Amino acid sequence: MAVRKVIQFLLIELLVVFISHAVGALDDAFMGAAIIIAVAVIYSLVNYFSYLISQSDAEAMTRKMQRIKEEIKNDKKH
Repeated sequence: MAVRKVIQFLLIELLVVFISHAVGALDDAFMGAAIIIAVAVIYSLVNYFSYLISQSDAEAMTRKMQRIKEEIKNDKKH
């Protein structure tokens, strides 16, 4: 999974740099660095929020499975 994320990040960076170069946005070194850093920050934030959402979903599923397990356990007692 980590390798896939690294490859995905590098491809996005390359694509953004290529498009920025094609439209002339990379004429200035500062602009090039700013674009590369901006892409890295946005990519990191997207992955962080995706992780938080996945963690929340996993916790909700765990709670639901525990409730179902308790219901089954209670049904067996009666």
